[in-house]
Amino acid sequence: MIKQNLKLTVAAIILLCVCIGAASGATVTAQGGSIGSPGSTGEFAIIVDSLPSGLTGFTITVALGDPAKAEIIGVTFPSWAGDGLIIAGNGPLPADSVWITVVDLHENVQAGATNVELASLDIRGDATGTTGLLLTEIQIDDEGGYPVPYTIVNGTITIGSTPPPVVNGTVQVQSTPTGADVILDGAGKGTTPLTIADVGAGVHTLRLEKTGYYPYQDSITVNAGQGRVLPVPGQHYCECRPDHERYLDPDGNPPTGGQRQHQRAVNAGGSFGDP
Repeated sequence: MIKQNLKLTVAAIILLCVCIGAASGATVTAQGGSIGSPGSTGEFAIIVDSLPSGLTGFTITVALGDPAKAEIIGVTFPSWAGDGLIIAGNGPLPADSVWITVVDLHENVQAGATNVELASLDIRGDATGTTGLLLTEIQIDDEGGYPVPYTIVNGTITIGSTPPPVVNGTVQVQSTPTGADVILDGAGKGTTPLTIADVGAGVHTLRLEKTGYYPYQDSITVNAGQGRVLPVPGQHYCECRPDHERYLDPDGNPPTGGQRQHQRAVNAGGSFGDP
């Protein structure tokens, strides 16, 4: 009696393992891609990655996520389905969705087949943009007539050229003397000499500050994919002048008396403008 129960237990475990193994499913993918421009066409396949128990047939409904962007204008089938039962319906084409039924009458798809193409859709682009290629209903049966468990991977179709990625530029900043703080668009970047990479194309505000020297501020234009070196040859863009130069009299003499008091007041107030 004990041996019989043991045999039943072992048999139950084996059966459980077989059931668990059979539950592993296939992945059905609607392959996306691109169509060059509205009015052009492209071909997009539906693939099942693995059929461990072969194939009796399948029924699939596929639809476009945005019918304003594209239409299905045709359905073609792989060579293995050529002598089977093939039905493609939903009414006349072009259409926004189509259902496809194929029966593998001659067992052309054997057990263990991988990357099996189920069908291919001819799709015409109607407007620039993107649309999903969606598998909405699927029934796949193996050679024994049992349903094949599956997961779906939908595709995306892009119609028309997409804008190129924004290419940034590089700014190299120099100053006389060196060691000036570099502030770009209000954010500190380091001290001169300095190379700032990945600066967005367009107009930016550049400011240099160094204790005891005039600050420098100006607008600079960075072109996509190009570098910019400051100062520009022949221009003193980044030259910092010592503070005391602001207070020289017209004859070039340093300040005295009341002029020194005015200088201290200006410095204490944080003003960088000429007195």
